[in-house]
Amino acid sequence: MKALVLLALTVLIPLPKVGGGGSEERAHRGRFDFSSQVLPYLTKAGCNQGMCHGAAIGRGGLKLSLLGDDATSDYDVLVREFGGRRVRLDKPGESLLLKKATGGLGHGGGVRLEPGSAGYQVVESWLAAGAPQSTGVGRDAIRLLVTPGETIRSVGAKVPLTVNALYTDGTMDNVTALALYDTLDEAVVQVDRAGVASIRASGIAAVMVRYRGQVGAARLGAPFSGKAPNVRISGNSIDAALFSELARLNLSPAARCSDAVFLRRAHLDLIGTLPTSTEVRAFLAKPDRDKLIEALLARPEFVDLWTLKLADLLRISSKRFGPDAAPRYHAWLRESVAKNKPLDRLVSELLTEQESFWRTSSDPRDLSEFFAKTWLGTRVECARCHNHPYDRWTRTDYHAFAAAFGRAGQVPHPKTGKPMAARALDTDKALTGRVELAAWATASPRFAELLANRLWSALFGRGLVEPLDDLRASNPAIHPKVLAAVATQLTRSGFDLRATLRQLALSEAYQQSSGNLSPNPRVPSGCGRSSLTGKGGTGTKLPSLPQGGTTVRGREGLGVGEVDEKLFSRALLKPLRAQVLADALASATGGSLGFSGRAIALADPEVPSETLDILGRCRREADCTPVSEAGGLSVALHLLAGAPLERLVKEGVQKLLMAQTTDAALVEELYLRVLSRFPTAPERAYAEALLKKNRLNATEDLLWALVNTREFAYAH
Repeated sequence: MKALVLLALTVLIPLPKVGGGGSEERAHRGRFDFSSQVLPYLTKAGCNQGMCHGAAIGRGGLKLSLLGDDATSDYDVLVREFGGRRVRLDKPGESLLLKKATGGLGHGGGVRLEPGSAGYQVVESWLAAGAPQSTGVGRDAIRLLVTPGETIRSVGAKVPLTVNALYTDGTMDNVTALALYDTLDEAVVQVDRAGVASIRASGIAAVMVRYRGQVGAARLGAPFSGKAPNVRISGNSIDAALFSELARLNLSPAARCSDAVFLRRAHLDLIGTLPTSTEVRAFLAKPDRDKLIEALLARPEFVDLWTLKLADLLRISSKRFGPDAAPRYHAWLRESVAKNKPLDRLVSELLTEQESFWRTSSDPRDLSEFFAKTWLGTRVECARCHNHPYDRWTRTDYHAFAAAFGRAGQVPHPKTGKPMAARALDTDKALTGRVELAAWATASPRFAELLANRLWSALFGRGLVEPLDDLRASNPAIHPKVLAAVATQLTRSGFDLRATLRQLALSEAYQQSSGNLSPNPRVPSGCGRSSLTGKGGTGTKLPSLPQGGTTVRGREGLGVGEVDEKLFSRALLKPLRAQVLADALASATGGSLGFSGRAIALADPEVPSETLDILGRCRREADCTPVSEAGGLSVALHLLAGAPLERLVKEGVQKLLMAQTTDAALVEELYLRVLSRFPTAPERAYAEALLKKNRLNATEDLLWALVNTREFAYAH
């Protein structure tokens, strides 16, 4: 009889559902919230990483959201899917969830939770409490505070990081044990799972920290060995920021570059054009760097080069926009550069007046990604399918921003399917139209920082943040104060392109020497044009150009074998953009590459040119590296044995021989025209001796050899 009563009670009184129930269970569950108290341990264990169950198709029959970005879905999968077979609330230790994670059952991911560990105990207690989903006590993290945020120690030092999470309810927790850590440069800094960083070498690097959709970073490093650095005094705020950073690392700025180097560097960087031999002679006779920069900023070639750079960013081509719209789009851009239109106004007009921009893509999601990356330095595309693993953007953030680039109702929420209301990134500001979008974007601090980073890279050969369009808290600038100084200068100038470039070009940082160039990488020692082209020649060996490699040897503050490739204590070698290299070849030889005008002035990448294609011009079909792959096999073969260069050399030599009557004058003209400097005494003697054998062939060989040097192919 008692058994029948119990059976009846079981039927009439339903058992509490998982995650729900009576007051006693709710009181017991009050200590737990799946999203904020359990899921972080699974994330720390690596269960929902992209290489494990967080993959797009999951693994081993279990699919979790990447890094726990969808707690509701993860709860359902772990607790309710397949009839709740993954959990046992009566015997938590027998749950598949724990037996797999501890290695008690076969698990391709190995042991992820050690029995008795903090993570194990939390999951076990949560299961014992009935596996509650939420009791209303869950909190969302809104910011991470990482300490130390920045420190310089000695090589070999260990730096324990502390991570605190600030929550929506105003509380703060120490989440050091649950945060994820990654180093951005293992050669300088390594970090373990507990957040203890080890400084392995001189330099500075960032450690990326992630926890529950929030990111942060710590900048750690060690000074270089050697004497105390030479501190250079400059009234330029950019110099002050850079040199103070270098002093902390015990690095001395390189010496000022020579007038000849500065002349060539400024010409190539600002107007994409080699100086003529006449310009070299005039400047070296009476050098004035301030006047030179002012003159270059006023030249038409400046407009050509910077229109080219912007057109590459905007992907302007007749293939994309058509034969009528593309020229109009390009003409507007060129006029904007010529009139020195402020860059914030240019981008505002791009959004509010240029219909061609809106035809870059018909999908508002693609267009929003393109704009965010190009003008805000924000790679938001990862949040299209899941919350961004390295930034704070959620799928809701992504689709709300994408809605600003489409028609009303065109972009639905990825889960509910309801139309998204357009909203800005970084804020809850509603974007009701293109004017509001333009106003918000150009006022964003990201806009100024992105432009500052691009302009710095254009002149210095590398961004303060790399990649250039990936500005985020977890990828800080190598010198944050320098980036802030450039962004401040840009903003105070009213986003004046020329004013900002003037400030950069006249900085002591820009005028540093690059050190010695390495031996020519293209032509084997003793190898001449005849052996490579089969077209005659004298078997000319390469002229004795500067030797010594791209490292700066003998510099104070740099130890043996230590190289500064990203700290900007010296100028970097910069391979020339395809169009600039093509124009340099035409200028150096005096010939023509087969199209009208300069390569940097070509409006459309569809203009046929085998040379430009081989040198690696941007076809504007997608993002592309804006420089030729100098030293690459196709470029090397084109310069060594290509028919276009052979023709240019022959054309140029005929003109040279007619204009230069003496061997001394001929050698001098060759060096001034190709390398923008006078030949050294050994170079002069070698070349003049060669000319005495066969003046025509020797001149062709010398010209060919000079344009195949690293000194020619790089801005240095």
